[in-house]
Amino acid sequence: MNKTPLNSLHRELGAKMVDFAGWEMPIQYSGIIKEHMNVRTKAGLFDVSHMGGLFLEGKGAGESIDRISTRKAVNTKVGQFKYTHILDEEGHIMDDVIFGRLSEERWIMVPNAGTAPMIYDWVKKHAENCRVENRSGEFACLALQGPESLNILKKITDYDIDSMKMFWGAYMKIDGLRSEALVSRTGYTGELGVEIIVPADEVRELWDTVMKAGEEYGICPVGLGARDTLRLEKGFLLSGQDFFGEQTTLNTGLEWVISWKHDFIGKDVLLRQKESGDYERLVGVIAEGRGIPRHGFEIWKDGEKVGTLTSGTISPVLKKGIGLGYVPPELTKIGTELAIIGHGKEMKAIVSELPFVK
Repeated sequence: MNKTPLNSLHRELGAKMVDFAGWEMPIQYSGIIKEHMNVRTKAGLFDVSHMGGLFLEGKGAGESIDRISTRKAVNTKVGQFKYTHILDEEGHIMDDVIFGRLSEERWIMVPNAGTAPMIYDWVKKHAENCRVENRSGEFACLALQGPESLNILKKITDYDIDSMKMFWGAYMKIDGLRSEALVSRTGYTGELGVEIIVPADEVRELWDTVMKAGEEYGICPVGLGARDTLRLEKGFLLSGQDFFGEQTTLNTGLEWVISWKHDFIGKDVLLRQKESGDYERLVGVIAEGRGIPRHGFEIWKDGEKVGTLTSGTISPVLKKGIGLGYVPPELTKIGTELAIIGHGKEMKAIVSELPFVK
């Protein structure tokens, strides 16, 4: 099983460790709900070093990303990052990734942990006039998230953080580190925050520096459990669960991720699907009463099964059960009443606007 460079630290901190996509990762330290609320109200620090790290360099790097990305890449400015989908020839989502332009001819792409080898092979297959490197093991990444996150970062760098917009990034000097860190205004929680990439052998120093700077702001370490509840409250998708090789970008309801004015693998399929309009859509549901929707629970309407939940949990903020699932287009209207069935029990639910927590 793979381990991040901070594996021993997580154990020292008393984290409960689990297998996640072939990586031994901390699921919680002090408790999922406590960690969740700390990120929503103060700040939390996540080890996300299991994520992939691909680098493309050369004159054809931008055009190569263009061919496989639903978002247009070549118009990306230096320092800008974008969220996109990578599709196969049938239009199915292989992964959702973030890519960024580090210089005129140098780019980074961050796929999910379980898909990184597949995406690396896919990028290499379709890359032209550029070099593609999988350097995932050379770097580590921490996510500093929460309303106090930028205040914490300001204490350990002289970079003008306030000038950095969402989905932009830059290399900067951070106190105590030998190398410059790549910092981007990105994250998976829906809160203010940054993700910080450093050489793997410097990530323990980074962790200690951030945690010390964050003491006055109430920072705490956060595991994958709260990372999941945080992303679900915002309606963010989990690769391999909310899409798993059978869904297109249109199925997920994220048409804004598609730049229709450029050619990419799978575009022809999406155009035909969009024209037909007859395809399942991902919706959010809120349970009525005390029920908690879970992954795999069935969605019913008028005595007939109409779909399956892909994600589900209790929202620590709303204190209600929430979930994501695919239903026919006629059942996507906000307020539509549904039934969720799992473990032999039925709960009432309604289709909700996303995100669940604004």
